[in-house]
Amino acid sequence: MEQLSDEIVGYLLNLIEIPSYKYPEGPNKAMEYINVTLAKEDVNTSLFESGGLKNLVVEVGQGSQRVVINTHLDVVPESEKSRCKGTVKDGKVYGRGSADAKAAAAVMVSLIIKLLKNESILTKKAIFEFVSDEEVSGENGTGALVSKYPADWCIFGEPMDGNRICYGSKAIFSQKLTFHGIPGHGSRPWEGKNAILCAAKFITNLTSQELFDYETLGKEATTVTPSIIRGGTKINQIPELCELKVDVRRPATVSEEEILVAFEKSMKDIDCEILRETTSRVPPVYTDPNSELVQTLVKETEKVVGEKPELYIATGSSDAVFYAPTGVQVVEFGPRGKNWHGPEEYVEIQGLLDWYQIIHNLLTT
Repeated sequence: MEQLSDEIVGYLLNLIEIPSYKYPEGPNKAMEYINVTLAKEDVNTSLFESGGLKNLVVEVGQGSQRVVINTHLDVVPESEKSRCKGTVKDGKVYGRGSADAKAAAAVMVSLIIKLLKNESILTKKAIFEFVSDEEVSGENGTGALVSKYPADWCIFGEPMDGNRICYGSKAIFSQKLTFHGIPGHGSRPWEGKNAILCAAKFITNLTSQELFDYETLGKEATTVTPSIIRGGTKINQIPELCELKVDVRRPATVSEEEILVAFEKSMKDIDCEILRETTSRVPPVYTDPNSELVQTLVKETEKVVGEKPELYIATGSSDAVFYAPTGVQVVEFGPRGKNWHGPEEYVEIQGLLDWYQIIHNLLTT
C-alpha cells in the first residue's frame, strides 16, 4: 500500500506542477503528461482534439456493462495560498488542482496500469476519460466524448468534502433583466424614474418569495443570487437604464415555469418597463439514490472506509450534465479533499487510496 501511495502521490505532484488554467496550452500539457506516462507502461490511448483542446480515453475490459470514469485536468487560476506547486504535509497533498480534480486523474493512471496487467479480473468494461475544459464549459471535453463513448454508469471524479456521494446537481436557469426608467437631474428625483431603484425593489420582491427561502427549505432549495448590476452614467443624473443579472439554481423537482412565475410576480408592482431574458440554461442531474450504481458505491465505500457515505445533491454543476440526458446512472464521487477553488486546496492521501480501492472493487465484482 505504501508503494501505491507513493506512486499516486508522485503522479499528482507532477500534474499539480502544470498550470492547466492557461487554455489551451495548460490542459494540453497535462494531457500530454498522462499520455506519455501511460505510453511508458504500454497502455493504448485514444486522443481527441476539439476546439484546440486535447482529451484522452483509455478502455479496459470486455464486460457488457460500460462504466465511464471521468475527470478533468483543467483547474481554476492559482492564488497566493494555492499555487501550481504541490506539497505533502500531515497526510495531505496541497496545491491548485490537488483535489479538483487532478487527484482523480492520478488515481485513474494507477488503476489503468494495474488493471491492464490483470484484465481478466474485470467484470465490466471501464472507460477512463481525461478531459480539458470542465472549469469553463465542458463542450470540448466531455461534451465532445459523450456520443463516442455511451455508458450504463458514469462516475465523475469531483472531490468530496468527507465521506459523501453526490447523486444529483441543480440546474442553472440564469436571467437578465433590463429596467427602463426616465432620466432627469439628480437634484430633482421626482421629475424622473430611477431605474436602479426599480431594480432594487425587484430584488427585494424576488428574494423574499417562499420558493427561494433556502434558510427555511435548506440547501436543496431553489436559489436566486443577484450577482451583477450595472446602471447610471453620471453622478448627478437619474439613471435611465439598469441591467441586473441573477444566478438561478433549481433542483430537478422545481420547473423553469415555476421560476418564471416567481419572476413575473416580482415584476408586477414596479412602475417601469422591464425586459427579461434567459442567459444560461443547464439541465439538472438526478440519479435515484436507490439505483444500482449509487447503492453499489454505498456498499463498496462502507467496506473500504468503514462507515456509510452521506448522499447529497450538489448546489453547483459538473460535466455530469452531458451524460445525464442520455438516461445513464450518473454520480459525482471522487477522493476526499477540501478548499477547491479556494486557498490551501488539498486532498487526503488516504482519500486517494480509498477511492482507488472503491473504484477497483466496483469494476471487478
